[in-house]
Amino acid sequence: MKNSKAFYRSALATAIVMALSAPAFAADNAVSTATTPVTLDKDKTTLEQDVVISGTTQITAATINAKDKDLNVTLGIHDITATSTVDQGFVEGVKVSGDKNVVINATGSTITAQGEGTYVRTAMVIDSTGDVVVNGGNFVAKNEKSSATGISLEATTGNNLTLNGTTINAQGNKSSSNGSTAIFAQKGNLLQGFDGDATD
Repeated sequence: MKNSKAFYRSALATAIVMALSAPAFAADNAVSTATTPVTLDKDKTTLEQDVVISGTTQITAATINAKDKDLNVTLGIHDITATSTVDQGFVEGVKVSGDKNVVINATGSTITAQGEGTYVRTAMVIDSTGDVVVNGGNFVAKNEKSSATGISLEATTGNNLTLNGTTINAQGNKSSSNGSTAIFAQKGNLLQGFDGDATD
């Protein structure tokens, strides 16, 4: 009988220890959040964690560099957030650069640029000269003080943009010039197709 009680106590103690250590084990295996800007390029085409950058300076949270070859990148249902109160500096969630074509798979991801400041807050800036296709994605720009733009096409030589199932929400100051702009395009850029929702 004594041996039976001792075995029971030992088993119970083991179960308690395992239960207490389980949350810590789970936490150790959780995907961390990037707090410094990230770059996707020919060597890294998949975002592996959320990106959250905040501060008081100019910010570009994530850059997609299509300098060397056409890219097919995946945000992997991860969110990208850029938050700054810098007054005369830009705040960008994602910037696409380079001269090659890019496909961005953003289904399930939210890209946000926010914070009060004189300069515009833009969820995604495209200054590459190749064509860009965006599949899915929720692009949000907020700026109570001045302008907010969801997606901005800024290439000097122009490119084609296609949006498939994409949502855009721009919330800027109503009294500001171009206060809320869902999609802004420099001369020569073309919105080839838009299947989604835009609010400004």
